[in-house]
Amino acid sequence: MIYPQTNKMQLGVVCILVGLLLTLASFQYAWLGQLSEREQERMGQSLDFATRAVRSEFDNELAELYRTFQVDYREDGTFPEQLVEHYAEHVETIEGPDILEKIYWVNLNEETGLVLQEFTGSRLKTLDEWPQDIAKFRNEFNGLLSYNDAQFRLLLGPEPLQDEIPALVIQQVFTRPTRTLEDYKSISWIVAKLRPNVIIGELIPALANQYIYGEETLDYNVGIVNRDEPTELVYRSDPNLTAASFAEPDAHSNIYGLRSWHFNARFQKNRRMWNIIEESSGPKWDLLVKHKAGSLEAAVAATRNRNLAISLGVFTLLATAIAMVMISTQRAQRLAAQQMEFVAGVSHELRTPLAVIRTAAENLADDVVHDVEKTRQYGELINHEGRRLSNMVERVLLYAKMRGDNLQFEHQAVDLIATIEDAVASSSVGSTERSVKVSKELPESLPRIMGDPAALSSVIRNLISNAIKYSRQEGIVTIQARGGDTESGPAIQVAIHDQGEGIPSREIPYLFDPFFRGERARQTQTEGSGLGLSLVKQVVEAHGGKIEVASTPGAGSTFMVELPVIHNSKA
Repeated sequence: MIYPQTNKMQLGVVCILVGLLLTLASFQYAWLGQLSEREQERMGQSLDFATRAVRSEFDNELAELYRTFQVDYREDGTFPEQLVEHYAEHVETIEGPDILEKIYWVNLNEETGLVLQEFTGSRLKTLDEWPQDIAKFRNEFNGLLSYNDAQFRLLLGPEPLQDEIPALVIQQVFTRPTRTLEDYKSISWIVAKLRPNVIIGELIPALANQYIYGEETLDYNVGIVNRDEPTELVYRSDPNLTAASFAEPDAHSNIYGLRSWHFNARFQKNRRMWNIIEESSGPKWDLLVKHKAGSLEAAVAATRNRNLAISLGVFTLLATAIAMVMISTQRAQRLAAQQMEFVAGVSHELRTPLAVIRTAAENLADDVVHDVEKTRQYGELINHEGRRLSNMVERVLLYAKMRGDNLQFEHQAVDLIATIEDAVASSSVGSTERSVKVSKELPESLPRIMGDPAALSSVIRNLISNAIKYSRQEGIVTIQARGGDTESGPAIQVAIHDQGEGIPSREIPYLFDPFFRGERARQTQTEGSGLGLSLVKQVVEAHGGKIEVASTPGAGSTFMVELPVIHNSKA
C-alpha cells in the first residue's frame, strides 16, 4: 500500500512545483511584453535612422553634382576649360552608380539671345535644336529675356531640382568682385540631366540594401512616391506593391532635395545663390518603409506570440516531466508496497505448509501415529503441502527468469486438450476441498500449437486454480475450448469461467501487474503471491497470444486465452 503521509508529501511537492511553474509563466509573459515594447521601440528608432541615412546619402549625391558643376562664370572665355576640370573631378570621385547622363550649358545674352551647348567631356558643342528631354526649359529661359536685371533672371529661372526629367538646373556663381550682379548682361546655367533608370534601378536599391535591408531588417517593403502625385509609386521594392500598400508607414523621410548642410561654407556665403536654391529646392519625393507583416507592431506581436508559444511548450514539457516523475514515483512506491505484500504473503504461504509438514513429520517421528490409514493420510498431507511449496517456488523462479529476459521456451507441438485434462486432474484436490464442480466443454480434437508444454500447462493450471479458489462453495467452473479464425489467423481460444463474486472494474487494469492482489483477496487473506496472472500474461504473449478478462460483480469472471496455431518465433 502507499502510505497516506507519503501521498500528502507528494501532493505538497506537486502543488509547490505547479505554483512555481505558474509564477515563472506569469513572469515570462510580463517579461516578453516588456521586451516586445522595447524591441518595437528599438526597431522603430533603427528604421528612422536608416531612412534618414538613405535620405542623406541620396541627397548628398545630388549636392555633390551641384557643387561640382557650380563653375565660376567668367567673361574671359575660360569657362569651357573650367567645365572640363570640374567634369574630370566628377569622374574621379564617383564611388557608386553614376547618375549623370548629359551636361548642357545654357547661356542667356542680350545680344546673342539664348544659346544651348552640349558638353561632350572635353569641349562644348553648340546645338541648333533643343533635345526633346530638355525642350521644356527653352520657353522658360526665353521668357527671361524680357527682364533687364540679371538677379531677376536668376530668381525666375527654372527650379534647381527637376524630378520629371530628372535634372539639376545649376545657376552659375559670379565671383568678379568689382561688379554687382545687376551689371552682368550674360547669365548662364548648367543643366545636368540625370539617368532615371540608374537612380531607380541602382542607386536607390543600393542605398536600401546598405541601410534598410540589413541582417535584422529583411522583412521591409520600400517605396517612393512623388509628393505632387502621392498615388503613384516612383520606386517599389516589390513589383506587386501599390501606393495603398504604404498607408500608415512605419517610417518615412522626404528625399530628392538640396539642403544647406550639403554645401560648403563658401557656397552658402553667396546669399543670392543660396536664397534661390533654398526657396525652390525642397524635397520632391517621400521615402516610405513598411514592415511586410503590416506594421512594426504586428511584426513584434507575431514574434512575441511565437516566443510565448515556445515558452508555453517549454513549461508544458516541464509540467509533463514533473507529472511523469510523480507517476513513476507513485508506480515505484506502489510496486514497492506490492513487493512488501508479496514478501509477507510468500512468507505466510511458506510458513503454513512448512508448519503442517513439520507437525506431521514430528508426529510420525515421535511414533504418535500407529494406524496404517492415519500414516497414509499423513503421507498424502505431506505430499500435498510439498507440492504446494514446489509450485510457489516455481512461480517465483519463473517470474525472475521472465523479468531477466533470459527465459528460453522449448519449441514443440502441444495438445491443448491433453494439457487442459492434466490441469483439471491436478486441481482436483482443490476443487474437492471447496466442493466446486469443474465442467469441461471440449471438442474431440483441436489443432496442435507450437510452444512450451510446461509453460502452457502452468498457464491453464493457474487459471483453473484461480477459478476454483475464487468460486463460491458448490459453484461450477466451466472450461471451454474451440478453434477458429481470428483477425491474425487461425487460433485456439480457451475460456475459463467461475461463479465467484467477480472482479471490481477499478481493479481490472491492474490485474496482470506483478504482485497485485485484489482488495477482497487481501481482506479474506486468500492464499496467493500476486504473481500468477502476471506470469500467465507474459507466457501467453511470449507465445504470440493474448489474454482478456470479463467480469460481472456477483456473477463471476471469465478469462479468455487466445493462442495462434502457427509457430511464433518468440515461443
